[in-house]
Amino acid sequence: MPQYLLVILFMCNLHNNSTHHVLPQFIPNDYLFETHKDKGPEKWKIFAWAVRDAISKYSGKEKLDGTSIMDRVAYD
Repeated sequence: MPQYLLVILFMCNLHNNSTHHVLPQFIPNDYLFETHKDKGPEKWKIFAWAVRDAISKYSGKEKLDGTSIMDRVAYD
C-alpha cells in the first residue's frame, strides 16, 4: 500500500471515537414474565422487550416502534 494512503487513513481516524459500554448480565426470572406478560404471549418476546427497554434507557435513544425500516436506517 502506498505511504500516502496510510497517512490519509491515519488522519481520517484521529477524530473518530468509539465507546464500549458493558452492561451487567441480564437473567430473566418468573417475576419478569408474570409482571410483564402484557408485552407478549411468549417468554422470548418478554425477554426481548426487557433487554430492548434497558438498552434504550441506558443509551438515551428512543425506541422507534411503528416506523419503516428506511426511517430506522436514517435514524442511526
